[in-house]
Amino acid sequence: MRPDGGVADAAGDASSARVGAEGDGDCARDRGGCSAFAECVSAGVGRRRCVCAPGLRVQSDQRSCEGTLLVSAGRNGRAVGAADGPRVAAGGRYVAFVSTGADLSDNIPVSAMNPAPQRCYLRDVVTARTVLISADADGALTGSVLGCAAPQVSVDGRLVAFLHSDAITPRDPCPSPSTAPGFMACVYVRPIASDLTVGAPRRVRFEQGAASPYDGEISGLHMSRDGRRFALVTRAALARGDDRQFDVYVYTEGDATPVAPASVTSLGVFPPWGGACGGNVRGGDFSGDGDRVVFSSMRRYVAADDDQVFDAYVRDLVTRTTELLPARRTAAAPRPTCTYSGAGAALSYDGRLALFFSDSERLDDTLAPGGFDVFLRDLDAPQEQRFTRLGVAPFIDPAGQLNDGLALSDDGRLAVVPSRRRLDMPTGSSLRPSSHLYLLDLSDRANPLRNARLLDADARGEPVDAEALAFDPTLTADGSAVAFRTNAALVAEDTNDLPDVYLRVLR
Repeated sequence: MRPDGGVADAAGDASSARVGAEGDGDCARDRGGCSAFAECVSAGVGRRRCVCAPGLRVQSDQRSCEGTLLVSAGRNGRAVGAADGPRVAAGGRYVAFVSTGADLSDNIPVSAMNPAPQRCYLRDVVTARTVLISADADGALTGSVLGCAAPQVSVDGRLVAFLHSDAITPRDPCPSPSTAPGFMACVYVRPIASDLTVGAPRRVRFEQGAASPYDGEISGLHMSRDGRRFALVTRAALARGDDRQFDVYVYTEGDATPVAPASVTSLGVFPPWGGACGGNVRGGDFSGDGDRVVFSSMRRYVAADDDQVFDAYVRDLVTRTTELLPARRTAAAPRPTCTYSGAGAALSYDGRLALFFSDSERLDDTLAPGGFDVFLRDLDAPQEQRFTRLGVAPFIDPAGQLNDGLALSDDGRLAVVPSRRRLDMPTGSSLRPSSHLYLLDLSDRANPLRNARLLDADARGEPVDAEALAFDPTLTADGSAVAFRTNAALVAEDTNDLPDVYLRVLR
């Protein structure tokens, strides 16, 4: 037994015992100052006790918690099925994810769960309760084709959205269920009460009438923090004159506007989704007000883009302007090969800072071919001060696919990046056939790796599996916690040898 009341395992980490520490304060006033991952319990007049969620340990300030939680856990607390696609609400208490496992939620019968296609869930990590969100209005299971994908959760955790392969609203069905791998047919939203009661689903209708038929093929979805706007990647032509194979649209209720201006000419036929360049468009992150969106594409959306490689852009939905992120010029000529320049990006809350991958020699002519790095761009700074190269080594798998998961806190100070190096070691150990996630403090632009912190680690801060892969980070607004997917077993309850979703609570 540990001195603070938690039970320590062999690695020295806290088990699922609920732990806490007393301090001054009142639970009725601002939750007694307890963090989002703790419950405030009265301990007498003028005293309160912050009790951490199961699996977390209380920190020395007596109000915050730390540790690693298995999000994609079944009702017995153990890992079930394969899970991915985590999205975390601002405070970190609620995490949406996808799983193929059975017996995760208590709002559907176990007997109806097998065989299980992909389904979307929302978990309250404080109460350790999970609910199915991709069911129909009566709570019945659906998903006879492919199931659910790309779950999203609003900043307050009160609204969820997701893609689905077939209809879950019989009175408002999808035009045509999608059966193509990687594609979904409909976008749904539904409200979530504070007790995790799931409201009725509503299909998001973005058809533009007969002039823009909808063919039910969507391959990406992102929701703004307030749930007001969506960025989606679809083969459908949702606007007049859009004859491209794929495009990125930003949808506001009652509208569907392509990110690209109508005057931009398509370069022709592009590789299909999952081809040699990993697809040709990807929807991306929104600024806090939803007025700026970052996305990636192989198409030339602006004249400054004079190559045919994957690039990142920022679209201002108010001024209706599109800007290329890796825009600085050097004397180097553009590479003719297909790269992932700009693939994957994140925005700060004010939309001023953008985090993105690039192997562009125009940003740094010391980058060798295939030498990707992560860059931070200040969109409002003078040209010579715009870019910061972070110096990480992103993971590229044997098929040439880039792990394009990046996350940025609302203030732009904290970032989550993947690397094949041990960024938290003074010597920066050699490259490994693995991808680990690190938290970086970007306030020191001259040395962004100085306080790098390994996230997919055990209680000692070491990788559980040196050759494991960690992907898909999503960071809370204040950077206090990060959700991600990994095939490493970070807790004893993870015994399924499959990718699982975790939440690393930092404070």
